[in-house]
Amino acid sequence: MYYNKEVIAAQQDEFTNLKQGSMTVMEAVKKFEQLARLCPELVPSETEKVRKMKKMFRTDISKQDKEARAQIFKAKKEEKAVVRQMQPRQNTELSPKGQNINPA
Repeated sequence: MYYNKEVIAAQQDEFTNLKQGSMTVMEAVKKFEQLARLCPELVPSETEKVRKMKKMFRTDISKQDKEARAQIFKAKKEEKAVVRQMQPRQNTELSPKGQNINPA
């Protein structure tokens, strides 16, 4: 198959400079995926693909993502603390071999 070098270069430039702008998140992702398929050499791994996609989004979207992750982390941490408090304390001692010395 023959591809016009100018067309390929234009697609690579569009992909490299892609920004969300006024597109919705879904529109931006769709455009990103389309250009990523046309320029696979620019995203050789999933890690690089994710990195480039994050850079494409508007700053307010990236900030919301970071804030959401922080809230999720905090909620999970609090949930673990509550679960630990709700677990009954076992009043048992184990021998060096792991056998229960004081059964409850």
